[in-house]
Amino acid sequence: MIAKKYRFYYTLNDWVDVRFTINEFDEIIKLSVNYTALINDKACSIIRCDNAHGYLHVHKYWEIEPEIITSLTNQEVIKKASLEIDINKNWIKYRRHMEKILGDMLE
Repeated sequence: MIAKKYRFYYTLNDWVDVRFTINEFDEIIKLSVNYTALINDKACSIIRCDNAHGYLHVHKYWEIEPEIITSLTNQEVIKKASLEIDINKNWIKYRRHMEKILGDMLE
């Protein structure tokens, strides 16, 4: 198996970590995409999409329960994730939402 990981920066304070594992048949068997932001000088996980439990789900860290996206196979997960979990498109919205929640907690 081959494990890979990459980090992409939107800004110096916003980044996405992508990790995946490929088996001997070149199939992705593990996937994790995590958007983290530096808020109030602390790294805060904002949203993560992974298939750690055998199905694709999203952890929105302002919600209690992860959202199950699909029960597709791991290969189908990649296509589905790119369509439904668009962190690249929505990262600013996610960050502002988390900043508001954290700000409300400090008041």
